[in-house]
Amino acid sequence: MPAPYSVDIRKKVLNAIEIDKLSKPDIAKRFAVSYSFVYTLWQHYQETGMIAAKKVGGHVAPKVDEAGAL
Repeated sequence: MPAPYSVDIRKKVLNAIEIDKLSKPDIAKRFAVSYSFVYTLWQHYQETGMIAAKKVGGHVAPKVDEAGAL
């Protein structure tokens, strides 16, 4: 899995949306990122105010218990 984009590129993308008023497809081309990244970042920022990447992964409990039952 690739590493998340840096906070620096995230700030640049958000500035391009808020200050430069560029369209999301234009921003994606300018910074060589996907449109879905720009869209998802903008949504996440609007909902939470956070720029940092979401946490990835974590512990997943097994579906089968110790006795072998589902």
